[in-house]
Amino acid sequence: MEDLEAENGNIAQRLTEFLTLASRDQLLVALVTSGGTTAPIEQRTVRFLDNFSTGQRGAACVEQLLTRGYAVLLLRRRGSLAPHARHVRPAELLAGLEEGSDGRWTLGEAAARRLAAPAEAARRDGARLMTLLFTSVDEYLALLEAAAGALAPLGRRLLLLLAAAVSDFQVPAEERVEHKVSGGDQPLTLHLQPVPKALARLTADWCPAAFVATFKLETDERVLVARARAALARYGHQLVVANLLQTRRQRVTMVTPAAADAVERRGDAELEEAIVADLVRRHQEFVDGAQTGVKAEERQPC
Repeated sequence: MEDLEAENGNIAQRLTEFLTLASRDQLLVALVTSGGTTAPIEQRTVRFLDNFSTGQRGAACVEQLLTRGYAVLLLRRRGSLAPHARHVRPAELLAGLEEGSDGRWTLGEAAARRLAAPAEAARRDGARLMTLLFTSVDEYLALLEAAAGALAPLGRRLLLLLAAAVSDFQVPAEERVEHKVSGGDQPLTLHLQPVPKALARLTADWCPAAFVATFKLETDERVLVARARAALARYGHQLVVANLLQTRRQRVTMVTPAAADAVERRGDAELEEAIVADLVRRHQEFVDGAQTGVKAEERQPC
């Protein structure tokens, strides 16, 4: 945690301040994870295993949750796409630079207009958005445990949207060599072990009263819903947002133990707008059910 605090600041203090704000204003709160994780093969990491996640889905979902009045704690991969800032493309900014008569380069009017909307949105949402950064799967798991534990007092008002692409396999910390693995002509064999599944501890211990939604990506449509339901049965959470690699930007399937409902992109809007609209409705029903004494849907046995 010390390495994480070098960039993130005092994590415990920041989490306490975030919880205080949300509790004072009686806000619904979302803990969102976004981006991929690395799996180092050395203790002093030079090489690591990675995946192709850019963080786009998580960042877009955060923007939609903020629009709907949530306070959002975002656990984001360093260098992945960030809410609001993702709309600003460096190439467009460079193309928008104009040289003045004094030889100075300034941002042209058109490029300045492109920046205005994301900048204004970031200022508007700043008080309700807190971001903590990770890179490795070890850092991610440490942050997730700390964040979930800190926000657990929110009970059903807490929504967890686990959109990060978490490593499935790793070289365990105790088996990583200390220094950079030498190059050479000989093959390198890595013995990978499964990454511990934090979801079981999250739903059972860290924040058992929260509404938890996970994402599952598959390439074979025939197994999509079945594997999503298997995850629900194993971990006891409320929802899996299941998507196919081939169509992940156009449609997803919202899977519960009882139903599988398609959600599709509408017109020019991003798919995440429809996903979050559906998710917020489900979360509100979850909260309202507790307030009226209606029993929540029972968890499937492990």
